[in-house]
Amino acid sequence: HVVGKDIIRFHCVIWPAMLMAAGLPVPECVFAQGFLMAADGSKMSKSKGNAVYPRDVIDRYGVDACRYYFLSDIVYGADGNVGYDRITQVYNADLANTYGNLFSRVSNMTVKYFEGRVPQLPAELADAQNPLKEIADSLYEKYRACMNVVDFCGATAAVMELLHRANLYVEESAPWNLAKSQDTQGELAAVLYN
Repeated sequence: HVVGKDIIRFHCVIWPAMLMAAGLPVPECVFAQGFLMAADGSKMSKSKGNAVYPRDVIDRYGVDACRYYFLSDIVYGADGNVGYDRITQVYNADLANTYGNLFSRVSNMTVKYFEGRVPQLPAELADAQNPLKEIADSLYEKYRACMNVVDFCGATAAVMELLHRANLYVEESAPWNLAKSQDTQGELAAVLYN
């Protein structure tokens, strides 16, 4: 049961009393949403001209980017300040620079060095430690634990932790340098495989 915080009294006291009087089951849990405020923390108002309209945000960033922003930057249940500057900042930092850059680099190098196919892990490197494995293996549990307590910000942070580590791994491994020599082709394949 999800309600706005301004009507929580009705949904937590009056409505359950009415349901009990009618012999119907009452909600087991009620989540109260906070308000979306203007970027400066004031109440959004058409007359003040500080309202952010959902259709305008979606037209500007796309629906998935909007979903990501509200899940990652607005703490569920608390009031959240919303403005184009902050949405752009989160979009650029997380989606364009972190995720987009990683995806672009890895897919372009896979196309360039391995004809667009994920390379096989060379046998001589099969026992080598994958530096992303520990974070990747624990991601699902962290994500699920956060989602179970309606901590959307924590869930998206867990995903971003893996993406940040993967970007660092690409920087540290420098696959573009490994591609310059036939002697390091196995290492190159392992980096892109990982």
